[in-house]
Amino acid sequence: MIKKISLIGLLFIILSCKKEEQKSIVPAYLRIDKMNVNAAFNTEGTESEKITNVLIYINDNVNPLGVYELPIDFPIAESGSTKIRIEPGMNLNGAKAYRTLYPFYSPYEETIDLVPEKTYYLNENTDSTPVSSYTRYLDLFVIDDFEGAGLGLEPGNISDTSIFKVGLSEGAFEYKNEPTTSGKVVLKPSAVFEAISVDEFTYQPLSDFYVELDYKTEVAFQVGVSMDTGNEIIKAPVVTVNPNTEWNKIYINLITELGGTVPNTYKLFIRALNTSTSNKEILIDNLKLVY
Repeated sequence: MIKKISLIGLLFIILSCKKEEQKSIVPAYLRIDKMNVNAAFNTEGTESEKITNVLIYINDNVNPLGVYELPIDFPIAESGSTKIRIEPGMNLNGAKAYRTLYPFYSPYEETIDLVPEKTYYLNENTDSTPVSSYTRYLDLFVIDDFEGAGLGLEPGNISDTSIFKVGLSEGAFEYKNEPTTSGKVVLKPSAVFEAISVDEFTYQPLSDFYVELDYKTEVAFQVGVSMDTGNEIIKAPVVTVNPNTEWNKIYINLITELGGTVPNTYKLFIRALNTSTSNKEILIDNLKLVY
């Protein structure tokens, strides 16, 4: 005799099985404190970074587990040999609301034999600090690291002052064992500062043009592009960098201006106006263009 099972009874059985499956999944845990960057100083400049978030993939899955702000402990519902891929990200144009991948840092990959309930550390010998590097197939120009004989920035035609080099005793940027000379600007009340890159760059129809910059400033300043369209020179600010009393790093995407105007060539500029009644200082270092 065949017994009939009601629809409600069948649903109860299915849900019970699902609950049992969920109970049986005990995750392992992964800890990531931060990410570092390896760079060849002579050709790629400083290793300073501000990787604020990571995108995590498991076993070559197309869809990521998610985007996580560092530092992070997160569960992985896998066991045994598991491939983990970490893609480094940053705050676009310095805005925390715009977290995105940095396209010129390479992903970090490691295979770990996961055991449920155990916590694992990526690149364990360096205290859970996976290491990235600059990707291949890109152009990277160190516009100015203030270490050579000359300067990669020259005064603009509206500037009341110019940038000069300083060492650690005057607040230069210090990172690991890298050289410690930075650029400094002193702005008197109502003074304007403008510096333009000595080098000129040829526009290429690519998707991303990033400026990297370490800075410490008492006054807001703009970073932008001076574009030669063949008919005129257009100076377009891209980002206003707000005052920060500690050294900080910013990644600025220039594509909003370069892609819209389609220039023949362009230069970078930095511009500031001191609206206060006292002197203000700007310190910058490790100005790079990456595309």
